[in-house]
Amino acid sequence: IAGWGDMDSNGHMRNTAYLDKSADARMLFFASHGFSAGDFGRRRLGPVIRRDEVDYFREVGLLQTIEVDLAIAGLSEDGSRFRLRNEF
Repeated sequence: IAGWGDMDSNGHMRNTAYLDKSADARMLFFASHGFSAGDFGRRRLGPVIRRDEVDYFREVGLLQTIEVDLAIAGLSEDGSRFRLRNEF
């Protein structure tokens, strides 16, 4: 759900809220596959975001229910680097 804190002054979901919800989706994915935030901390490693890109296709308004899908968009041969894609 797009909450009050996710909104910009025009009443649309702010660009950084999209990034926050994308990060939440990634961490939920990792946790559901055995890598919680605590596990990353204990191993002294974690996902590093090198770049974010956002393309906007429609506005999200206050209290609108949104779904965030996560998919792999690229993977290095040894699996050490990967590209993820979120769709709202």
